[in-house]
Amino acid sequence: MLLEAAGWDDWLRRVSFEAAIVDTLPATVDRFLEARFFALHVTELTPNADNLPAANWLVSAHLAAFIAVRDAARTDFERLGKAAEFDSSNLGRESS
Repeated sequence: MLLEAAGWDDWLRRVSFEAAIVDTLPATVDRFLEARFFALHVTELTPNADNLPAANWLVSAHLAAFIAVRDAARTDFERLGKAAEFDSSNLGRESS
């Protein structure tokens, strides 16, 4: 797993958000960080059969959190009173 993730996990660890983004889209950022947490943890597993159940669980948790990013963004837009603008935003145009 580590060979496939070479460089990817380093990039993912360095992703950060400006305070204004966190303040504006808190649920969205939270779901992204949750997805990142699980993705990084799976890259730390030693690739062997004993770790397969943990890897499967972590990947499933990552995917659930990643999918929830779009829903969280919709919630943030609604909280901001901009629900009508969500569908035309970059996040809104992502596949659901």
